[in-house]
Amino acid sequence: MAAYTTIDNPELYFQTKLYTGNNSTNAITLDGSEDMQPDMVWFKSRSATTDHAIFDAVRGVTKELRPNKTDYEDTASNGLTAFGTDGFTLGDWFVVNANSATFVSWNWKVNGSGSSNSDGSTSSTVSANTTSGVSLVKHTGTGSATNIGHGLGVAPKIVISKRTNSANAWIFQSTLVADSWTSSNYLILNTTAAVASSTTIVDAASSDTISFDGGDDWVNASSDTYMHYIFTP
Repeated sequence: MAAYTTIDNPELYFQTKLYTGNNSTNAITLDGSEDMQPDMVWFKSRSATTDHAIFDAVRGVTKELRPNKTDYEDTASNGLTAFGTDGFTLGDWFVVNANSATFVSWNWKVNGSGSSNSDGSTSSTVSANTTSGVSLVKHTGTGSATNIGHGLGVAPKIVISKRTNSANAWIFQSTLVADSWTSSNYLILNTTAAVASSTTIVDAASSDTISFDGGDDWVNASSDTYMHYIFTP
């Protein structure tokens, strides 16, 4: 049986925060007993039918993606404006801070804004936490088969990919969906479609890299930019 890292205090790596919007500058402090500066925050209104929104330290504050839509990365200058030592600060953007609306935020501690990683044949920018098994990876597509580093030191089990410079689907791949990465089964986060298969998305994952079998515009089109949210047990 494989040996897994024991996380004695998960609040050092992940916390959920419920809060109420105020349509103004809003400094949110996490509720856990441990201070935790998040590097990735996923938001959703609980009281309104507004979009989801993700911000992360690799792409930088104010840079938002919406997991329920195909939209490209946009700048919300009044969205998440700072990652704090135990929370984050919001502007008056209604998607994350509408007045009197209730929200949930899921907060991950990773490893700051990341650094260049050359483990793969194509370089990537990686922020990885090897204890909690979370990695934020940014790369520019090559249009042909390649691989990129993820920094986790063990093979990932989940890869969520999004093209950031133009509209495209969110691709969810996992060994929970397929028996192996070579099966290339996937789900699309922003639709209700059933599991499908493609041979040109992530088709292999090792302790150092994830591999693309081609230049599919979902994950690796030439000169396009991509964000990958990667998880392992």
